[in-house]
Amino acid sequence: MRIKLLLAIQQRDLNSGGDILTSKLFGKKWGDYEFILYAYFGSGIDVKLRETGHLSGVMNYYFYDLGVMQKINRQIIQKAKELGSSGYFEYFFEKSYSFKEYQWCFGGSTIKGKFKGNAIYHYNHIHITGYIDYEYYDIFTDPADIRQVLIGTSNLDPDEMAKSIKEIEESEKRWEKIKLLIWKFLRTITMDKVEFELIVNRYYITDKWKTNFEAEALREIKGIY
Repeated sequence: MRIKLLLAIQQRDLNSGGDILTSKLFGKKWGDYEFILYAYFGSGIDVKLRETGHLSGVMNYYFYDLGVMQKINRQIIQKAKELGSSGYFEYFFEKSYSFKEYQWCFGGSTIKGKFKGNAIYHYNHIHITGYIDYEYYDIFTDPADIRQVLIGTSNLDPDEMAKSIKEIEESEKRWEKIKLLIWKFLRTITMDKVEFELIVNRYYITDKWKTNFEAEALREIKGIY
């Protein structure tokens, strides 16, 4: 398993980041071990979710375990009702979710989508058809949880890091303040490399997919009860 992974990474490097790296080369879905190993030997090259063998698993967890599909369906239907008459419309959504219960290494991931379609108004109902484009985004970083342990977050966003540091500075917890001092010391000796990933490469995990959408909804006709 390890040999196959390293060979696949080398082949991907030689082909300038082409789509040669697939779950077939690994022989199975990536586990936490493969994600961490790729951080060390993957040269920071981004991967597609499907290349790790997790596209369908993440989709099912997102749609059904997190219950997002029903929420999106209701939101699109509500948007169609707000039109007031037949016509084309779009609806955009975006949110971050925790996928740790699906698999630890995913942590927090962001999924956004855009519905494009038409609403046809009939006397007492609305027929809605169209499709939804989805985009998945995550960054594999801080595999040793250094930032998480020292300042309470692995998020690389400067505002999020500053917020977490401020909370520690204002707290009365002595141990938290000691860890913050360690953090500041490490920033000094690593020339402000806040990611502390000197021997690993953070990388992005992304993918896209599309679903068709069709629904019937009752019209809200004023004056009719």
